[in-house]
Amino acid sequence: MAARLGAWVLRTLENEMIVSVVCFGIFWALYEVATIAVPTLLGGLINDVVPKPLLGRFYGLFRAVGLIDGMIFNFWLMGLVPTHFTLMLVIVGFTYAAAFLWMCYKVKEGDYPPPPPEPEKQKGLKGWWAELRRYVRECFTNHYYLAVFVMWMMASLCFQPINVFSLPYARSLGVDMGLYGKMLALTFTISLSFSFFLGWLVDKFHPLRMVMFSLGAYAVVTMTGALYATTANSFLVAWVLHGVFSGCYYTCVASLGQRLFPHNKYAQFFSASSIFLSLANILLAPSIGWLIDATGRVYRLTFVVGGVLALMALVCAWYVHGKFMKLGGPKGYVAPE
Repeated sequence: MAARLGAWVLRTLENEMIVSVVCFGIFWALYEVATIAVPTLLGGLINDVVPKPLLGRFYGLFRAVGLIDGMIFNFWLMGLVPTHFTLMLVIVGFTYAAAFLWMCYKVKEGDYPPPPPEPEKQKGLKGWWAELRRYVRECFTNHYYLAVFVMWMMASLCFQPINVFSLPYARSLGVDMGLYGKMLALTFTISLSFSFFLGWLVDKFHPLRMVMFSLGAYAVVTMTGALYATTANSFLVAWVLHGVFSGCYYTCVASLGQRLFPHNKYAQFFSASSIFLSLANILLAPSIGWLIDATGRVYRLTFVVGGVLALMALVCAWYVHGKFMKLGGPKGYVAPE
């Protein structure tokens, strides 16, 4: 038995394709774990070091830097990916690591008063179970926070149908891929010009209100696209508007968690919201794919689904805003513990 198993392992290792797929799958899974963990940790750091009155403008500039990076990569480096795939991944990995370590070295947290003493915690399996129960109780039993999580989930999902299926949608209409790339660069350029201005509006009017504006505008764009995005040109117009207003949402929502969740438990509540989004993301893309196949590849349905989800998110945001005002509003808000 052991000899047969060893022979099978050796034959498998001799197959370059199998080894490549397995290695790719393992490292891609590790990458996905990092993409889930890093936003929570980075958001916690920003929550500690950036003053709340400046969070909107900070995230506006933060997004501007990301857009500039995306423009540089898509304009000069994307064309090299098919022939230098491994080299591109190595360069991106080293660049990310260097930038992240530089941030950790240069950014210093301020001086804070000592936290109140915590009761002695249980250790071992009982302690783990007690902490899990506390996490669930604090994050998932307050109707207000549940409404925030659902709003955040719906809002994040409404952009996914078009993001996931925009390329096959464009090909189905005969869109030239060179023009497709230029329209993507145009989207980044417009979003870049808005980023700091949106950050200023977020600080002035509150991120929740700006999120509601972004969702309302996005619902109008998607419903219009569902009606008229039937030719290459009309699709490109609707797609660029989709990119601009989804970018507006991401700039406006970036500081929402820091403004709604308890300051000293921000990372805990942000991770809870990520659980909602991750579970929904698992179901959404396959469901949209099935719907498109079942209807004979009617890709305009991506605009329909995106618009419906945006309206649902807007209704949730309206409910959250009502609770937010009862808790003190923009000037006197106190996050419920």
